[in-house]
Amino acid sequence: MERKNLLEIYKEIESIQIPERWKKENVIAPNKNSKDLAKKIVSMIFNNINYLPEYIVATIEEGVYLRYSINNKEVIIEAYNDSTMAMLISKGKNILHSTDTIKSLNNLRQLLFKNSNPQNDKKLSLEEKVTKIKEYGTKWQDEDIAVGPNKSAISKLENLTSHLLEINLMPIRITPSIEEGICIAFLNDNKLAYLEIYNDETIGLLIEDIEHKKIIANIDLIESDIIPTLKQYLLIDLDKLIKSVDDTIIDERHANELKRRLDEKEKEFEEDADKKKISKEFLTREYNI
Repeated sequence: MERKNLLEIYKEIESIQIPERWKKENVIAPNKNSKDLAKKIVSMIFNNINYLPEYIVATIEEGVYLRYSINNKEVIIEAYNDSTMAMLISKGKNILHSTDTIKSLNNLRQLLFKNSNPQNDKKLSLEEKVTKIKEYGTKWQDEDIAVGPNKSAISKLENLTSHLLEINLMPIRITPSIEEGICIAFLNDNKLAYLEIYNDETIGLLIEDIEHKKIIANIDLIESDIIPTLKQYLLIDLDKLIKSVDDTIIDERHANELKRRLDEKEKEFEEDADKKKISKEFLTREYNI
């Protein structure tokens, strides 16, 4: 099963329905409380350890069922219509932890991460993505279509990852770019950002307000400006941001063309994944593509 990105997970939670036979048994479908709570759980886990649920369905207990595979353990979390939660952690046939009534996200966080090191887990997740970019090589597609990331682009990516950990901003996807280099995607609230590190040592950043369907930035950067710019655009209030960049000229025509190319690249990359045997983790955007 192909891993989805964070935005798709949110949409899947919103669209959950119950089977017809449950309706006949008077089982209530997930309501706004359980769906909102499930999205908060997904966001919390992603922001802490960069994992997304592998399976999402309604539960007969009236709410949302989330199943994760984390560090060789199966983690099942249910968010109920009454805004309570339950969690089961198992490894193979052995139940490691079971809690029936969890009343707050803070309690869930404490139970889930009490024996883990979230920062280290994030570091390992980023290192794994970088390693897979390296292993994929410079010929991720036919050379006439696109050349994969070179040593310069990979070096910039490696340098960037440590700084991302410092500001607690995790990419949802890292893939080769159709523009020849590396595409790093971020999703924070309603802002979707594509950071492109090109083989010719140039860097571009495209940021979209996905709620209002507007391009809010399309800029060229130097390496030292990457982190300050990501912090400015992704980690502060959008209204304040717009006021502070009133004098920024945004070429929407060019931005839309770049987004179209990114979308085409993503489709081509995913179609090529089975042939190339790219791991599920590598395809994660995973759109914290």
